Amino acid sequence: MKIRILAIGLYLTLAYWASQHIPGMEMIFYPSLGSFSVILFKREENKKYLPRTIIAATVATVIGSLLHWLIGGIIAFFLTVLLTLFLMQRFNWTDAPVLAVALIPYFSKPLAVWKLPLAVFMSLVGLGFLLWFIHQLERRKGDSSLSKTIDYGKYNGKI
Repeated sequence: MKIRILAIGLYLTLAYWASQHIPGMEMIFYPSLGSFSVILFKREENKKYLPRTIIAATVATVIGSLLHWLIGGIIAFFLTVLLTLFLMQRFNWTDAPVLAVALIPYFSKPLAVWKLPLAVFMSLVGLGFLLWFIHQLERRKGDSSLSKTIDYGKYNGKI
């Protein structure tokens, strides 16, 4: 088993465990974190995508959280989808899970408006740091575990 696969599996498991057992960490695990893991896992060699992905996911989550908190209901949901897709097209954010994280407040109902954006930001920064660390180890060993995989998570920017 490659070290990157094991590390991501452990990271996701730890995030899930923390969300279940540590008070205040309920939002640190979300299903799209697995999707982001695969996308960043594939693109790890190209470091410019990591900050862009973190910013896109955090902004989308702020939009979804604020609209859910301020307006709520189906209108807020529709506006969240439209605004997020507009920003994805405008800034060429190609990671499909960006829209998914924007919609999390509509089914998770966080108690505080700031919790989900902070959790998404922290979890993706942690994932980025983990992938950077694994990349350093692989460079020393000459191992490139999934460098030849296909990126199925890419959004082409067209609606």
